Amino acid sequence: MATFVPRSEAMAKSTEPGGFLKYLPSVALCGVAVLLVTALWLVRTLGSAYWLDETGTYWATNGGLKEIPARCVVFPMSLLYAWLILAVRTLFGSGEAVARIPSVLSIALAVYVMFRNVRVRWGSNAAWIAAAVFVSIPEVTSLAGDARPYALGLLFTVLSTSLLLRFFQRPSYQSAALYALAAALMVHMQLLYGAVLLAHLLYAALQLRRGRLPNIGYVATAVALLAVLMIPVALQLRSMAGHSGSHSFAPMPGAYDLVSAYFPIPVMTAILGAAIAGILLTADSQSAPSRPSDELVLAGLVAFIPPFLCFLASRLTHLGLFLGRYFVGYAAGLAVCSGVLLASVRSGRAARAVMISIALFQLTSLGLLIRNRAQGHTMHRGDWAAAVKFVDQNTAADGAPALVRSQYIESDFNPIEPVNDNPMFSQFAPYPSRSHLAGLRATLNEAEVERTLNGVLSGSGFPGRFLLMSYDSPKPLAPLVTFLAGHLGPAFSLRELGDFDGIHVLEFRKNR
Repeated sequence: MATFVPRSEAMAKSTEPGGFLKYLPSVALCGVAVLLVTALWLVRTLGSAYWLDETGTYWATNGGLKEIPARCVVFPMSLLYAWLILAVRTLFGSGEAVARIPSVLSIALAVYVMFRNVRVRWGSNAAWIAAAVFVSIPEVTSLAGDARPYALGLLFTVLSTSLLLRFFQRPSYQSAALYALAAALMVHMQLLYGAVLLAHLLYAALQLRRGRLPNIGYVATAVALLAVLMIPVALQLRSMAGHSGSHSFAPMPGAYDLVSAYFPIPVMTAILGAAIAGILLTADSQSAPSRPSDELVLAGLVAFIPPFLCFLASRLTHLGLFLGRYFVGYAAGLAVCSGVLLASVRSGRAARAVMISIALFQLTSLGLLIRNRAQGHTMHRGDWAAAVKFVDQNTAADGAPALVRSQYIESDFNPIEPVNDNPMFSQFAPYPSRSHLAGLRATLNEAEVERTLNGVLSGSGFPGRFLLMSYDSPKPLAPLVTFLAGHLGPAFSLRELGDFDGIHVLEFRKNR
């Protein structure tokens, strides 16, 4: 028998504040949508040309197995990652998409491990929000399609943190060894990811204070094995010490930069969604836990410490180390904290509001990418593939020479001739040029530039013009152009032939 509901009561229920939120897609459906949008973004960019740092990976693995140790010192680069990429290139070819597959798989596996762990401890809603926030953080999405070791380092950050929890919950020699291996691999991928180890150490100190320290034999096994596995990293760090300033590129960070790292746009979008749902909902609320669990404390430490240490190191040493890729390990902790806290603020309907906000953010980002016809990682970073192709076509008829300024600050301390197979011009490893190239350092050295220019002008068969290829970084291009124009005087005219995502191709032509 049907139950009669007065019309006034039905209308009251339908107009209940926040009632429309029940019609939003489920948390899981929004999570799947976010992951699919991220996958579409990656598919669109995987086959695009390399940007400069990725060409460094190509050059480091281009000399074969024997040359990898020497080549990995130049930039520097993880030996393990270089061996992996060499194996991938040997088995599947040298295409851009092939070299990026390890990064894609690493982020996918990191998402899976994180989702599983969060779901077990805090429930499905928290797991979906954590996964969505994680893949939406711009640095994570970008590194997922990069032929560089950062994505693998992020994977080992997630694995080592998970294994640390397992070690304290079910201590054994096996769990100690697995944690040490994952933690060492994390640092092998990127030296600065060692900041995560401080978060792990503080968590261990918390467990000690609460009387939960495992058997000393297990702890000794983990520490000893980690120390042994870190020896190659220590040797590589020593080899870098000669010109430490050449490995930093970012400007000096301020307080705003640090705050922006902790609250990237996707996280702010999720917070906005939660705030809107909180305003609309008046009942069925669920308060956040009064005391965070130890697992959430560990996530918070992982989220807080890496950016803070990079910020502090940059300020104290005046080295530009505050780059997202250097502390991206924090993204795992930030995503877990966001998932747990946002899922516990209000009811399941509010969790749906959070997820729909993140999904809309990702869809908007993909729409802007498609609208701008951006094809990949070279956007605003320099498309050397297109620039080299253009220069070769331009110089094919008369053999005009081309000056090429290195995009590496390391070029100030390393040989720049010959350009071919030179790490300071790694872009020509995957994209070789047929033009006659002469190299220039990143920092303007007037005496050197004058000698190089005179050699070009006095060369046999000089056609009366030459080109200049350069990106406007790490040092500004304008001083070099001003010097060349002043040295040549009114006898030469200058014009820009093309701009390839920031790679400027200029022509200096002798007036008739």
